Amino acid sequence: MKKILIVEDDRDLVEILELHLKKYGYEVDHAYDGEKALEKVKEFNPDLIILDIMLPKLDGHVFNQQIKSDFKTKNIPIIAISGKIGVKEILMAENQLTVSAFFYKPVQTSVLIQEIKKLLRE
Repeated sequence: MKKILIVEDDRDLVEILELHLKKYGYEVDHAYDGEKALEKVKEFNPDLIILDIMLPKLDGHVFNQQIKSDFKTKNIPIIAISGKIGVKEILMAENQLTVSAFFYKPVQTSVLIQEIKKLLRE
């Protein structure tokens, strides 16, 4: 069973995503801030991470940089999501977008599931 870590501070969105992902047979865990997410990556060992960019304590951009700079975690696919328009373009302009996919909120769960299956080669 593939494992997905949801890193998102919107608890309602986490609950919705967890329900859908579990329905598709994924094992799911979550963290509501970037610092806790770093701990969860070590404990949970996810196959894929869904990452909000705007997070408390440690933002998604810094979290992503730390994951990608660690030999043990650099190959974990990350799907970034953000409700802030323009974030993707800013990160791309600064050559700092090192995620596998990027979506603006609200993202349709069917689109997200399709991208997850593609990234996990299912």
